[in-house]
Amino acid sequence: MVRRAVAVLLGLIGAVWIVQGFAIIPTGSFMDGDLAWGLIGLGCVVVAIVILGYERWRKLRPRP
Repeated sequence: MVRRAVAVLLGLIGAVWIVQGFAIIPTGSFMDGDLAWGLIGLGCVVVAIVILGYERWRKLRPRP
């Protein structure tokens, strides 16, 4: 449960960083238009998806 909450929070933060880093919605932040923040955000979203996928896989795998 905690792992899922952390993954969701990480995904949301990553999405905000993607939007700011790729200047999709200009906010006046120092992160606007900085490709590095867009890539860091993309990495956060990928990690969040992996964590959520692992949680789902762990619940669905057959137990011996």
